[in-house]
Amino acid sequence: MPTFLTISRLCLLPVAALAVLLRWGDGMAVAAAATAVAGVTDALDGYLARRSGKTTAAGAQLDLAADKLFVTTMLLVLAAKGAIPWWVMGTVVAREAAVSAIRLVHFRGRVAPGSDIWGKMKMAASIVAIAGVLLQQDLEQGGLLASVPGQAQLSALLGLAPWTMLLAVALTLASGLNYLVSYLGLLPGGRTLLPHGGAWQAGSECVRKAAYSRRTAADRGIAGSR
Repeated sequence: MPTFLTISRLCLLPVAALAVLLRWGDGMAVAAAATAVAGVTDALDGYLARRSGKTTAAGAQLDLAADKLFVTTMLLVLAAKGAIPWWVMGTVVAREAAVSAIRLVHFRGRVAPGSDIWGKMKMAASIVAIAGVLLQQDLEQGGLLASVPGQAQLSALLGLAPWTMLLAVALTLASGLNYLVSYLGLLPGGRTLLPHGGAWQAGSECVRKAAYSRRTAADRGIAGSR
């Protein structure tokens, strides 16, 4: 079931992207609905996997890849349509590329941990922001929401979408920075810049062990030179 939900999220991506790019009737609203459902599947698959005790490394990596692909693609679509600035999409893509490179190098030959609390908050904020921007575009273009009562209140609410997008970018950068200092050992003792969960503790433990090994080797070298 969790894997099915992850795959369904990937299947929702072309629906959301094509609805905007091909300008389907009420395409922005359709894309927003697909994005919202994708966010629900993201919340459910991890919960169900933990509840059933069927969490696997492969499942965690598939879930992480699906999240990255969905968010990155939808940001690219929104930027291409002029709904968000290109720098927003570029910032997120640069962060994902940097983190993926670190994971590839640091966990070479090993299974990398899944996303931590910062990654989950980043994903949640990104989904809300993308859906909000899509609905804002639908309202402004006279789409499905144009016929909904309470236009003034709805317009004011959706006016928060750009700020939610900025929050998502900030969380993206914060989680990336935490990843950087955690796995590159930029802080003494393998400490992280921000609080972290179990997945990050595993990474910090790797850094601490590596630092300990380096100190031990250095001590042996000094002892041998005496």
